[in-house]
Amino acid sequence: MDIQRKIGDGEWALAYDHFDPSEEGLREALTSTGNGYFCTRGAFAWATPGGASYPGTYAHGGYNRETTIMAGVPVLNEDLVNLPNWLLLELRVEGEEAIGLDNVEILSYRHEMDIRYATLKRKLRIRDRAGRETTLRTRRFVSMANMHQAAIEVTATPENWSGAWR
Repeated sequence: MDIQRKIGDGEWALAYDHFDPSEEGLREALTSTGNGYFCTRGAFAWATPGGASYPGTYAHGGYNRETTIMAGVPVLNEDLVNLPNWLLLELRVEGEEAIGLDNVEILSYRHEMDIRYATLKRKLRIRDRAGRETTLRTRRFVSMANMHQAAIEVTATPENWSGAWR
């Protein structure tokens, strides 16, 4: 696992400099953002369940009770319920298929959890099937000041093309 840790000079970060689908589940768990009321895994902003990513948002008190019979003995389980995915964002160039990990080539990658400011950042340079290169940056956090607020910022920069995002 390629992990970079920077601690010193007031800078605290846990960072990954390449995409590894086999490590993505662990990375999403380690870069989760939360405030004690709700928590969101560090999944891509455009991720859907399945494949390398598992987006998840969980809230305090949001669980499901089920009784399972184990070796003939009823056992009560309380499982966290995955709430609706508030991150789901579809980026489309000229109305074509949405950008996803399955239809682009990753040219460069950075996934960073800024521990000091509790901010999750990603920067990817991608090439789509039409050869268009784009830099995607995301930043998000979950507010400690207001337990019901979170924010995400997405910046898409065309590198070798021009056109409309839809």
